[in-house]
Amino acid sequence: MNHLMSACRVWLKLLQNNRSVTIILTGITTLILAIAWQQFKMIHALGYLAAMLLVALIVEIVYQRYPLATTSWLIQNNKQEISILIMVIAMQWIATLGRFVWVADWNHAETPIRLTLFIMMILFIYPVFLLIYYFAIARYKPVQLGLSINKSMWISLPVIAVIAAFSFLVAPESIRFATLYESHGLLQLILLGFLTAALPEEFIRLLLQTRLAKVFRNNAWSWLITGLLWAAIHIPNFHQTSNWQNATVTALAILPIGLLWGYSTHRFKSIWPSVIIHGTNLWGLHSLF
Repeated sequence: MNHLMSACRVWLKLLQNNRSVTIILTGITTLILAIAWQQFKMIHALGYLAAMLLVALIVEIVYQRYPLATTSWLIQNNKQEISILIMVIAMQWIATLGRFVWVADWNHAETPIRLTLFIMMILFIYPVFLLIYYFAIARYKPVQLGLSINKSMWISLPVIAVIAAFSFLVAPESIRFATLYESHGLLQLILLGFLTAALPEEFIRLLLQTRLAKVFRNNAWSWLITGLLWAAIHIPNFHQTSNWQNATVTALAILPIGLLWGYSTHRFKSIWPSVIIHGTNLWGLHSLF
């Protein structure tokens, strides 16, 4: 109970000290609920947002109980690294637009176009370029990039359990494990979940979130901006089966779960809890629209 009260006090202080971020988050939440109401998905939306709030509270309580010693990140050249990250995000946009929007028929696209886009995706989405820069050029150690394994990894288990429970309660039809297992098999399911989504996305999220925090001198703004950019990069992918308006709305709906992953990374100074939660995220709770 003491840790619960402590977590609530921390949140209240964060809300008071970051009123602009609080207002923006309130507006986004209201918009998500309004769209869900129009599409007769209010119960699903309420369950989704409640689950995100509950698991974020679990993360905070665990952090209050087992705080990590590291309180700041070692960043060698923030200006240069921010410039590189902006370039990488721009290249991600070009690659995803090319792959999912400009090239309507990927299987019959010309070989030079497919090869160019494939190389761009490998370098900037997965992201080989950043690995080369941070390890081979900047000479960072894994622990300095949130790649260290620590006791925080176990927090992923109750978080996954909560998300699964809410999914079964409010959106059982959205759970995709069986469908993807039948179509892809276990190995591809693991590869799709972890290697092509969770690991690269959470690695980039940590880099951008920590570097922006130094620019703004504010963790809340860096957390929100990183979450918005992460959600936005999915819009071209969602556009495959919808128009731009619906694709943007769909991207907006995944923002809360992206913010959860960013919050977990911020608290535990490691990407692994978020990678595990993200890599097993086939519950469909975030698939509102």
